[in-house]
Amino acid sequence: MSFIYTSVKFAFALGMFLSGIMKLTDTLSAEVHRELVTQLDAFAVEPWGFLGLSGEDFRRSIGWTEVLGAVATLIPWQPMRTAAQLLLVVLLHAAWGTHMKVEDDKGLPALVFAGMGMLLLTGGKGKLAQPAPALATQPTAGAKKED
Repeated sequence: MSFIYTSVKFAFALGMFLSGIMKLTDTLSAEVHRELVTQLDAFAVEPWGFLGLSGEDFRRSIGWTEVLGAVATLIPWQPMRTAAQLLLVVLLHAAWGTHMKVEDDKGLPALVFAGMGMLLLTGGKGKLAQPAPALATQPTAGAKKED
């Protein structure tokens, strides 16, 4: 389980880091950066217009949150790592909700990464519910035994 947990942690951090970098700069992919700028400028108006941020400020705040959260996910101090994972999971749920609200088909990556983040928050120790124990066949105290 340790290998799987570590692999998910690094994949989650790498994905969030790259996602944040693509929102901040066009170094990795100019085409993807342009699409993200257009998309996040629209999201800054609707549904997130109540924040009062310009499209650029909205995009930069999300990008820096993803980059710094990804870095903090990998540090060894547990309270900071947990806070970063929780912040990123909340951000990813907001991203998924935004994609559902505007009815585009780009929400699945946010949902997948949110699931990875929730796995990390549980420490990879989530267990399936155990079946209820069978009823005892022994008589209870005060019950009469039949011959």
